[in-house]
Amino acid sequence: QARYALRANLLPVWVALMLWAWWRAIRDLHGAEPAAEPPAEPTAAAAPTGFGRARAVARRWRDSSLAWAALAGLFVGLAVHTHLTGRALPAVLAASALWVLVRERRPRVLARLALALLVALLVAWPQIAYFRAQPEMLSYRADQVSVLNPEVNGGDLPGTLLDNGWQLLKMPVVEGDSSWYHNIKRRPVFDDLPSKLAFLLGLLVFAGLLFGRAGRPAQSAAVLLAAALGVTLAPSWLSVGAPNYVRLTGIWPTLFLIPALGLDRAAGWLEARADPRRDLVRHAPLALLILAPAWLLVGSARAYFDDYAGRPEVYDAFNAAAVERGQALAALPAGPLYVTPALWNQSVIRFLNLQRPPRGVFDPRQGMVFPHNYRVPDPEGKLVELRALARYAFDPVERDAAEAFAERWPIAERADLGGRAGRPSADATNLISFTLYGNQIEAILAQLTELDPPIQFGPNLRLERLRTSSEPLQPGQSLDLALAWYALAPTALDHNFFLRLVSQADGSTLAQFDGPPLGGSYPTTVWNTGERILMPLQLEVAAGAPAGPASLVHGWYDWRDGQRLPIA
Repeated sequence: QARYALRANLLPVWVALMLWAWWRAIRDLHGAEPAAEPPAEPTAAAAPTGFGRARAVARRWRDSSLAWAALAGLFVGLAVHTHLTGRALPAVLAASALWVLVRERRPRVLARLALALLVALLVAWPQIAYFRAQPEMLSYRADQVSVLNPEVNGGDLPGTLLDNGWQLLKMPVVEGDSSWYHNIKRRPVFDDLPSKLAFLLGLLVFAGLLFGRAGRPAQSAAVLLAAALGVTLAPSWLSVGAPNYVRLTGIWPTLFLIPALGLDRAAGWLEARADPRRDLVRHAPLALLILAPAWLLVGSARAYFDDYAGRPEVYDAFNAAAVERGQALAALPAGPLYVTPALWNQSVIRFLNLQRPPRGVFDPRQGMVFPHNYRVPDPEGKLVELRALARYAFDPVERDAAEAFAERWPIAERADLGGRAGRPSADATNLISFTLYGNQIEAILAQLTELDPPIQFGPNLRLERLRTSSEPLQPGQSLDLALAWYALAPTALDHNFFLRLVSQADGSTLAQFDGPPLGGSYPTTVWNTGERILMPLQLEVAAGAPAGPASLVHGWYDWRDGQRLPIA
């Protein structure tokens, strides 16, 4: 399950450590009460010093049931931070303590339970405090998948619970999870013959322990394990799509103990019948305990590193295409790079481009961003200012947006970057990129009229170019415009802008735009110094607009309080 790269992978560690620590905390409560002995009077010669004292303290700590109870609580608290199942683990300790209280009549177990729960509460407190502040988040994920939700159970809660229970009964040796993301589809937990036989034999051994066939301490241990099995099974039983191996992550420590019990019993049976005079028979128990896990290891390696890893379904389930796209993006030549939000919002692609992130992320359907100029030395050593080339990258799923980009900017050089040979995806394109060179960028900007002088808003933004029409408009028609701003520096707050067509006769607004630049995909807080931002607009003139001349009014403002940027 490590392939998930989720913190839930740690849950089996905390569950196993919790069970171990809690058993160390309560195992002295089984059987007859030890006779009390008067404490021996310490003598000066017997008093430990130095390392001896440290060893004595460590020994007392090791033998202290309260210390082990506190450790069990620590592991419960860590499990709470790891997965939703961790919230239910206190029930395991409570069920075990109740059994000891009733069966062994040792009320001292309640003090150990209280200490464990107190430590768990303290460790989990940051999450508790968060949910107190955000109560709607407490059951946010659970409500989406819970069979108690009528939208999930389809109005048939008993039937859903019965079906989930049946699927979970089949999970160990018959049929497992149906998701390729979680495992080999339908593969049971114990898939080959040795593990199936070991599990079935282990079930019989486990049942014998529960019924007290091996004594009361072993019975209490079996009750503890049974409680852990039930509690860690519940998240899948009470949610949609059982068995779900991710929601069952906490069950693995106890579930895998069952075939271990079976192998141990089989080895003991062989050992009891071994003839010490015959070498092969004498070593049969050891051979079983070595060969059976080796068989399982080889079978699992073949299943997961060969069959599972090479399947197209797994490639799609884990979105391996995102890895290839991230690698293709990282392999683009150095230079100003702009990508679409759909591409950059994929965490895998971000991770693979941490060393060289793009210059900007914006929606090209809303407009364009051109990088700043840069200076290079000419053959005589003088610095010459050149317009930087720019690359624009699209996810292949945005093919329609890429086609629209190519149609709007036909001078851009297009490249469809393919994937590695033999990839199972039907579409071999990893990335669609466009390149605009300095002279091409200048040609695009030259289509707009340069304002002389340009209009500067506040200390950061400057309107440099404008394209509009001087043709007369009729009411109901649209005025096509384009504005090109120059970023002197990014702003501290993201600003909106407005553009209004105002009647010169009575000052009424005939048409207007009011909102963020580039549809909000590239706020002014991320504009890089020297960038040109080009945004086309359409202003639809009101149907009842009066005849006469009109003016364009443009401004920038803080959308939080309406405060406008002053014109310098």
